[in-house]
Amino acid sequence: MMKITASGLLLASLLLAGAATAAEKKDKTVLDLKAVQQDNVSPNPKHSAMGSLGERVHGGAFGPWRCQVKIRDRREMNVKMKEADKDGRVPSTHMLSLSVIDPGTGKGVTAGTATATVTGPDKKKAKSELQQVGGPFLADIDLQKAGEYSVQIEFASGKQKAAAKFSYTVK
Repeated sequence: MMKITASGLLLASLLLAGAATAAEKKDKTVLDLKAVQQDNVSPNPKHSAMGSLGERVHGGAFGPWRCQVKIRDRREMNVKMKEADKDGRVPSTHMLSLSVIDPGTGKGVTAGTATATVTGPDKKKAKSELQQVGGPFLADIDLQKAGEYSVQIEFASGKQKAAAKFSYTVK
């Protein structure tokens, strides 16, 4: 017959509690993965709370990842704040936000390089480097004229690459 001591019971209860906690975390990950598959999630909880990052304009499969692209129109804000740099130039009219999500883990990919090439209604191209800012990759872009713009995004992380192309209309 085996004797059970108080310290043995304490150890067993701690192990069971740890297993239950791990199971709960696993279940939450599964829920996150479902949200990723539905393109309903941002890789960083702070990012999803920032509705100010703009209107969702593209999302879905993105090479081995999933992505979500938002564009925020800042023209009205620029006028209200009367922003200008020391040379008197008005800041860019829009901000592009790219979230890259690893579908295996549901977590955001924060290491990598990203560029956006924007072709305007006048067929002029402008290329911008996106900067990683604690979750999404961000870039200022100028969409001065009304009309349809073509946006090509390229992303690389490690040895993997992805590209997406979509259009965005400025009114």
